[in-house]
Amino acid sequence: MKKINKSFYKQWWFWLVLVALAVIALLTVFTMVKNSESYQAGKYRVYQTKITSVKSNSYYTWLLKGTTSAPNGSKIIVTPYSQSNLNYGFTAGESVAGAGWAKVSNGKFSVVVDPIGITNSVDPKSGDKTKTSILAVTNYQKKWTSPEISKNILKKAGKFGYTTLVVNGAMSRYIKSLSSKKKTTSSSSSSSSTAASSSSSTEAFSSADYRSDITYDSLARNPDQYKGQKVVYTGEVVQVLEGDDETDLRVAINGDYDDIVYVAFDPSIMNGSHILENDKIQFYGKSKGDYTYKVTSGTKITVPLVIAKKINDQGLLLMIMVNDMETLDFSRVLFCTYE
Repeated sequence: MKKINKSFYKQWWFWLVLVALAVIALLTVFTMVKNSESYQAGKYRVYQTKITSVKSNSYYTWLLKGTTSAPNGSKIIVTPYSQSNLNYGFTAGESVAGAGWAKVSNGKFSVVVDPIGITNSVDPKSGDKTKTSILAVTNYQKKWTSPEISKNILKKAGKFGYTTLVVNGAMSRYIKSLSSKKKTTSSSSSSSSTAASSSSSTEAFSSADYRSDITYDSLARNPDQYKGQKVVYTGEVVQVLEGDDETDLRVAINGDYDDIVYVAFDPSIMNGSHILENDKIQFYGKSKGDYTYKVTSGTKITVPLVIAKKINDQGLLLMIMVNDMETLDFSRVLFCTYE
């Protein structure tokens, strides 16, 4: 009697092969999905984030909460999505505690975003929208005070899409009020710094009258002792706030971002020239004690205040380029608000 062969789909080996192929297919899909959530960017790993909450807080900034598959300790980087944005390539986010990187913890994070550092305008209007990249990055060793983002990371940022942040009316009004509010506070805390600048401009200038032996540490620790002293320092400009009658600078003495001096001066002493961020300057002026300002997270910072009589602007600091096109010692800070 002739034996009848079973159909191949009734054979045990057929189902074994089918199950094996299904497992391989599922693993492939899983790997593709997983890989689409992160990319290698040179020595960094860049992870996608999902924003679950966007709120404006009492300091007129955004508080964002989100999730990510990035490991604990990964740093959250926030920057404009569009390359045409003037702030593109610089992070505009900080931790809720202020003055530091927001980090991932158990797949979640919270980050504060400054509207001035993310919008394409120093005077954003209510309703202005900004496409924003929000990334989690591992092995990122740069300090928060050096917020220029690695070129390798920026190349991957566009793969994750963007979150749209919208300026509200309160933010717009508050940012617009900063200039006048800053002037009023500066006037109060420095016994009218503008008046002091104008008064000092009538005095004959001699560099020999200015002390170079007072260290930053001495000035910061004993502001009252050196109040009224004529001093001279060299440093890197990390922030410029220009007004019609007064220009204010935050200057990192000798390029050290832990040693900040607040410098106020009458813009007429520059004879029409403008000082820019990252310029290296030498300034001569009178110490006026200390000055307290507030960063966007609400943290108060007190630094020495100097009313400048003369400023020598040496221009943009030399930038050192390394193999992976990262820039060293080229720092910029988030805009601050003043009380």
